[in-house]
Amino acid sequence: MISKLVERGELAALVARLKAQGNTIVTTNGSFDLLHIGHVTMLQEAKALGETLIVGVNSDRSIRRYKGKSRPICPEAHRAGMLAALECVDYVTIFDELTPVELLKILQPHIHVNSPEHGNDCVEREVVEQHGGRIQLSTLVDGMSTTELLRRVSSSLAFSGCRGLFFRVGDIWESAIGDIAETSLNALQACTQKDFRLFLSGTTEETAFLQTIFAPHIKQSAMKSLSQLALSASALEQTVDDDNVILAKSVILSRDMADIRLGRDMNCKTILISNAPAPALPPTAGGSPHVIARTFAEAVASLMS
Repeated sequence: MISKLVERGELAALVARLKAQGNTIVTTNGSFDLLHIGHVTMLQEAKALGETLIVGVNSDRSIRRYKGKSRPICPEAHRAGMLAALECVDYVTIFDELTPVELLKILQPHIHVNSPEHGNDCVEREVVEQHGGRIQLSTLVDGMSTTELLRRVSSSLAFSGCRGLFFRVGDIWESAIGDIAETSLNALQACTQKDFRLFLSGTTEETAFLQTIFAPHIKQSAMKSLSQLALSASALEQTVDDDNVILAKSVILSRDMADIRLGRDMNCKTILISNAPAPALPPTAGGSPHVIARTFAEAVASLMS
């Protein structure tokens, strides 16, 4: 297989051979740092204009000189390699100058494709037209650029989601008369200090009563009532939007295997409160609890270990 990566000194001979075969030479250039759908759209449009698409990629040194020392994100070998992996790209070459003008003097393309952000009156126009070529503007994908991607990444890294601890009100009682062990309260308090938020499932009366009991020990902002008897996928998904919960870091704690299966389906950690082993399930069921604890207090305490 012929390599798509071409050194500067090989370009003139390559282009001469391709033109002798009657190929229309199409070129484009850029840093292609964090390859995205806007880049791919432009490259596919460029390829549709001729038989051979040659892509010039700014070197690391070149990018650093015009975008600052924090760029590029990906080194030139990686950027060139990703471009070469695209079916629509025939050849890739790296150039060290700030602009592709010197490269285009060698390639002398029939068509040079540019972003509409730069327009027809771009720095490449003169050299392309001097050799009989023309500038073609590509389609701009709205809201898609490397700068925009970096902004989104920065925003995502700044996001501080919380972990949810989901349980039914009825599961916390340690006796028939509704006592709550001090160890349970202490363990729940410790959880809230580890960025867990408590989500209580039960009737409005039950959850309000439990929040009253918790009030001297746990901040109200660390608790929320789901006001329903059973946990559900829709309730968990709603906490993602309303409470910034990260389900993959959250826990469902229950005496009910239906809740355990729900937790596994929602990619949460699951803890079954039971004195007996978890019921046997087929390997494909994916419903076995991650942990089995004998009491509510023991289940919550296991999160701190």
